[in-house]
Amino acid sequence: MPRRARHAPGGLVYHALNRAVARLPLFQKDEDYRAFERVLSEALREKPTRLLAYCLMPNHWHMVLWPQKDGELTDFLRWLTQTHSMLWWFSESDAHVCLVVFVRKTRIFHSGMNC
Repeated sequence: MPRRARHAPGGLVYHALNRAVARLPLFQKDEDYRAFERVLSEALREKPTRLLAYCLMPNHWHMVLWPQKDGELTDFLRWLTQTHSMLWWFSESDAHVCLVVFVRKTRIFHSGMNC
């Protein structure tokens, strides 16, 4: 049975994290980090949202995001993680394990500001 979709209304700030199954490394060399940052930049063009901060580590990443509209966060994270997973899979063509990722969204706080 599939998991129920999480509701992520706009106007709130979220902490999102992503890691691979079994905590496998997402980034093994400097080029892996640069490739992810290129995908991140493209994701922001394709599915615009406000990115407040991010941190990349060898086996996972964190982002602080502030979407303006309902559904914006989900669209952005789906595009980013699917694109990165496909690029990772094709770059690791001799790999025998498919990279499966999960994204966890945690509401941080509600902003009373209209920005």
